[in-house]
Amino acid sequence: MRWAFRTLTEEHRRLMEAGDARPPLVDETAQVEWMVPERCRAAHRTVRELGLPPDTLIVLVRRAGRAFVPRGEARIEPGDELLFVCAREQEAALRARLAELAKA
Repeated sequence: MRWAFRTLTEEHRRLMEAGDARPPLVDETAQVEWMVPERCRAAHRTVRELGLPPDTLIVLVRRAGRAFVPRGEARIEPGDELLFVCAREQEAALRARLAELAKA
């Protein structure tokens, strides 16, 4: 997942530098990866039920070798790899929420 984000980030920066545009938003955001533990509070909940901090999105779920962009009703399953993007100032709150959700 990291390589995909890195590739997109590099391409975005290249395009921004080539054009007459605002500075990249990448500097204002953070990415967080998380593997859903086998027994945890997040398992079998929908994205909407996770109670994520404001300005936080799950942009990719990788499950059983396939990846998809989840919607609010998508269920999170044990073993899922999640890629979050959030406002940089929400990163600590997101990590704290994930620690809480990781508990059994």
